[in-house]
Amino acid sequence: MRTGTSSSGRPGGLLLPLGLASLMLLPLLQGCAVSKALYRAAFLRSGAPSKDEIRRMEERERIMLRRLTESSILILPVGVLGREVQYRPQTARQLSRMLRDAGIPGARASTRTYVLPFPRQPNEAWLYWKRFRALGDSIRTSPPDPSRPNEVDYVLLMDVLGGVGESGELLGVGAVHLMSTTGEGELAYGSLRNSHHEIFQEIQPRSMEDACRLAVQDLLRAREEEMGGGT
Repeated sequence: MRTGTSSSGRPGGLLLPLGLASLMLLPLLQGCAVSKALYRAAFLRSGAPSKDEIRRMEERERIMLRRLTESSILILPVGVLGREVQYRPQTARQLSRMLRDAGIPGARASTRTYVLPFPRQPNEAWLYWKRFRALGDSIRTSPPDPSRPNEVDYVLLMDVLGGVGESGELLGVGAVHLMSTTGEGELAYGSLRNSHHEIFQEIQPRSMEDACRLAVQDLLRAREEEMGGGT
């Protein structure tokens, strides 16, 4: 899991925000091992999996990032989380095109929608993990492409937190969540980005295209760091 902050703007291990108030602590955590350790303890009360499962996830993430350019990645309809959840297959197609253009040829869009829980409460981390874990459960019980089970290495869902206008237009982007599982539903790569992260501040997403661009850049930077090219 890569959902914290590093001095380079890349995620720093397992440090996940615990709601809007806790997000204010993130700038103080850079370079402070004690604070990071304390924050990690709080993070594990956010609805996240157990420590053992987190370690397994980190290993799956490393494998996914290293094999990114040679893997089949199925992009699910993007979830827009506003007053209710809207799933947008057209944005999945846009995201898959951008990933292919970025050198990930195995990205392809799916029209298969998994309706995941959307609890209404202010803890962003809890919401993130609730939907991430539900995605894994859904993939395990109902594979996205049962006719070709061996042709899907990873499944990727992007959630965009933002308001939606009467005509369906996006009124703003509050956060971008990425959740990826293996083809068997095991949790792998994940990312939570909001205004407290450098990449979000850099891109300043205001549209679905911006959100897709943030997702692509976040994934590419994670791969670069894993392959030894990050700072």
